[in-house]
Amino acid sequence: MKLRKSYGKIADAEVILHSSVHYFIGKVNAVATGADGIYASGDVLTFSPL
Repeated sequence: MKLRKSYGKIADAEVILHSSVHYFIGKVNAVATGADGIYASGDVLTFSPL
């Protein structure tokens, strides 16, 4: 399992977001999908089972 930490401005709300192969756990203020995958703005741990 890959773990990746991304950095950005942190929103007030703490959320857990799920898409087909990615799990975001942390404080997120923006999420967008793109050709290369899913991008999150915030203090987020990304778990990918692939």
